[in-house]
Amino acid sequence: MRKITVVMTLTIFAAFSQVPTFSQESSLARFGIGVDFGGIKNFFFGSGSSVYLPINLSSKFRVEPLIAVIFSDSEEKLEITTFGYSGTLDESSLMYVDLGVGLFMMSEMNKLRLYYGTRQGYLRISSLDEEKKTREKDSWETTGKRKEVQNGFYVGLAVGGEYALSTKLTLGAEAHVAYSFLDGKVENRLIGNSDVSQSSVSTRGLAFIRFYF
Repeated sequence: MRKITVVMTLTIFAAFSQVPTFSQESSLARFGIGVDFGGIKNFFFGSGSSVYLPINLSSKFRVEPLIAVIFSDSEEKLEITTFGYSGTLDESSLMYVDLGVGLFMMSEMNKLRLYYGTRQGYLRISSLDEEKKTREKDSWETTGKRKEVQNGFYVGLAVGGEYALSTKLTLGAEAHVAYSFLDGKVENRLIGNSDVSQSSVSTRGLAFIRFYF
């Protein structure tokens, strides 16, 4: 991620050195929509995406809601004869939901807009794993099932910048560190139910493209 961000930044400054700067109009209240490049990848692979909604309340203050829904499904089928069964099917799914908001102070220097502040939000992570077996010419029978649902929150500090390709389109990068806490339940067909909770501190780097109306 560091190498990508550095290369992207140098390329932007070299290729767009003659692009007009942020105009006075850009300092007024404006709305936009943005995606991070990880979200673009998820979108094209059919596993959800993240959408950012920057709202510049003034030339110095931004509110940026975030909506992210990412999901995945996988299936593995094995033809293995064991304990009277002729085949095994393992199915798993995962869904990640992030409803957040960023609160930022901003400053502008020529074509570059810098911002710093906080991001916080609600998290929900759910997963389902099922093991199914079949006897020859019979339907699939569920022999193992594990379902986990966790809800929680995160809060952290963020700093970033965006470069104006025009008065409406920007490319940018952001780094943030966040504390997150998740609490939930696990339902396991084989060993019963249990409560789970976890907390962590993580860092992350993002690259963005934003369009302003």
